[in-house]
Amino acid sequence: MSIRIISFLVSFSLLFLISILILFFFSNTSIKYYIDTKKSELKSYGQLIKNVLENTDLFTLQNKDNTFNIFPQIPEYAYFIIFDKDYNVVFYFPYYFEVDKEFLKKYSQDKEKIVEDKKNYLITYFTPIFIKNEPYMLAIEMDLSLIKEFQKSLLKTIVYLLPINVLLSFIFSLLFSNIVIKRLGLIRDFAVKVALGNIYYNAEYNYKDELEDVFRSIKIMKNNLIKLIKDVENSQKTLKNILTSLPFTIFLIDKNTKNFTVLNNFYNLNVDVFLNRIEKEDLIEENDKKFKVMKIDIKEGLLVIIIDFTEIYEIEKIKLKFLSEISHDLRTPIATTKAIISNIKDERVDKALEYLDKMAEMINKYLYYSKIKLRKIEINLEKVSLIDLVEIISDTASFFSLDFSKPDNIPNRKVKMDISLFQQMLFNILDNATKKSKQVNIKINFPENVVEILIENEAKYEDYENVANIFKGLKESKGIGLNIIKEISMINNFSIDILYENGYIIFKTSIPYASDFI
Repeated sequence: MSIRIISFLVSFSLLFLISILILFFFSNTSIKYYIDTKKSELKSYGQLIKNVLENTDLFTLQNKDNTFNIFPQIPEYAYFIIFDKDYNVVFYFPYYFEVDKEFLKKYSQDKEKIVEDKKNYLITYFTPIFIKNEPYMLAIEMDLSLIKEFQKSLLKTIVYLLPINVLLSFIFSLLFSNIVIKRLGLIRDFAVKVALGNIYYNAEYNYKDELEDVFRSIKIMKNNLIKLIKDVENSQKTLKNILTSLPFTIFLIDKNTKNFTVLNNFYNLNVDVFLNRIEKEDLIEENDKKFKVMKIDIKEGLLVIIIDFTEIYEIEKIKLKFLSEISHDLRTPIATTKAIISNIKDERVDKALEYLDKMAEMINKYLYYSKIKLRKIEINLEKVSLIDLVEIISDTASFFSLDFSKPDNIPNRKVKMDISLFQQMLFNILDNATKKSKQVNIKINFPENVVEILIENEAKYEDYENVANIFKGLKESKGIGLNIIKEISMINNFSIDILYENGYIIFKTSIPYASDFI
C-alpha cells in the first residue's frame, strides 16, 4: 500500500473523527442548554399556574375557552394536570388526555421535582399546590420532540460533511505524502548507494523528525562498514604478505565449483599438472625436482600446499641407499654363514642361528624401510567404506586371536588409503603390542571429521617412553617397524598419537574422511 493511500486513509479518518466529535460536542451542548432552558420555562409556568389556581375556583375553569383565556402564556407543546393525593386527576389543560397513574405514583412524592424521559423526549415538572386550602399536585409536561428533529439534522450534516472530508483528506494526503516521500527518497538513495558499494557517499538529513533516527542509524552502519572494510583490507594485505613470504606454493580448490585459486606460486609451477596428480600422489617429481604435497580440508574447500622436498629427499636417499647397500651386502654372507653352521650340532650353534635369523629379519626391514621411505613401492590410494575398514580390522585382530567387537552404528562414509599398506601398518602395531602384553584391546570411534582406531596394551611407563621416542629416529629392530608405521601413516595422510593412560600404551590412529571432490 502506497504512502499516498495510507496518508489519505489516515487523514480522512482523523478529519471525519474530528468532525463527528465537534458536531456531537455542539449537539450535546445545545441539547443540554435547550433542556435547561425548558426546565426553567416549566418552573415559571408552574409558578404562574399556582398563582392563578390558588386564587380561583377550580371547578369554574372546566370551560375550555376560559382556561385558554386564563393561561394564554402556556405554549401549545406544554400541558398540565392537577391531581389529588389518591392520584385522581381533577383538572386537565388544555384538554382531556390519558394519564399514566403508575408514572404519577413513581415520581410524585409531594415535593417539587423535574423528571426527564429521554426515550420519549418529555420532561415533567411536579410541584405541590393548595386550592382553597386543599392539597393537590400540579404536573406540567413539555414535549421536546424538537430535540429528535435536531438529532436527525445532525446526522444529515455528518453525511453532507463526508465529501468535504474526502476533499480535504485528499489535499492533506498529497501535501503530507510529498513531504514524506521526499524525505524517504533521500534516505533510500543514501542507503542504496552505500549498499551498492559507494561507501564514501555522503548525505545530510536536515529535518527534525522520526526519520532522522533512521538516517542516523544508516550513517552509523556506513561508518562501521567503512571501518570493517579497512580492517578486512589490512587483514588481506597481511595475509598476502605472509603467503608471498612462505617458501612454498599454495592453492585452494573451491568446494562447490572445483575451480582453484593460486594463493602463492613460490616455485612458478604449472598448477594444472599438479591438480591431476595430487589425488594419488603425495610426492610428485617434476622437472628433476621432488615436491611434497599436503592436503588440508577446510570449510571453503581443499587447501593444497606444495613443498620442494628435493634437498631433503636427496639426503634421505643417500642415507637410505647407504643402509640399503650395507644391508644388501650383509644378506649374502649371513645366508652363507647360516648354511655352513646349520650342519653343526651344538647348542651354541643353535643360538648363533637364532641371532642370524634376527639379523636377516632386521636387514629385510631396513631394505623395506628404504624402499618405502624413497617411495620405491607401488602406492594405490582408493576410497574404502567404513564397513570394509571395520572388516579389515576384524580380520587382522582374528589373526592375532584378539577379541574385537564391531560397532553397531557405522556411518555411511569413506576414507582414502592404500589398503595393503594399512593392513601392514595395523599388523605391525598389533605385532608390537602382543609381544609386550597379553592384554590388548582394539576400539574404533567415529567422531565428526575422522575415524579413530585405538590399540591398547599393558605396559610400564618406561616402555611408553621408549615407544614414543621411536618416531624420533631409528632405535633397535623394533624401531624399524614403528618407523615403517610412521611412513605408512604419512603416505595415507593418517595421524598417529602414542598415549599412556592407566597403565596402558595407546596407539591412536586418526584417519580423515575422504573428500567429496578429490
